[in-house]
Amino acid sequence: MLSLDKDNPIARRNIERADEALANEKKSREQTDNYMLQASLAYKEKDNQKAISLLNKVLAVDPQNRQALDLLEKVNEERNKEKRIEETKRQKIKDYFESAHQLIKDNRFDDAIKELQHILALDPTNEESKNMIKSIMQTKSREMESIKIKNHIETLIRDHVSLIETRYMDEGSI
Repeated sequence: MLSLDKDNPIARRNIERADEALANEKKSREQTDNYMLQASLAYKEKDNQKAISLLNKVLAVDPQNRQALDLLEKVNEERNKEKRIEETKRQKIKDYFESAHQLIKDNRFDDAIKELQHILALDPTNEESKNMIKSIMQTKSREMESIKIKNHIETLIRDHVSLIETRYMDEGSI
């Protein structure tokens, strides 16, 4: 049996090793506690990738850490939920685009704009939708201008026909 005599070199080396092991254990525990705190904050901030990275660091040191395992399960559930939501959003956007294209083919521009606005409600940065709305508005503007010109020409023709008829009637009554 080793004595606890500090002068005994074997005892002194064992005490130093034990102190070093305790210091390392304490440092490791503090580090995993710090990682857990950071992972919890990342999860609350919806930064799931960062949370997973930090939790993996905890589990590398302590693979059975119940708190880390539980939080990792929550993070993965949240990621899966986000993926499902994003996929649903992408599908809705695709459906709205298909509908808008069909409405444009059918010259139902106002309805097409409504479909494209649904896309912008889901994704305010969607440039394709913005460009399509702009294009439809320009097309509608040109159509309105064409209608105005057509109506003006029809008015001129009616006035001219009326003038000719009036002259013809005036000449016929002479």
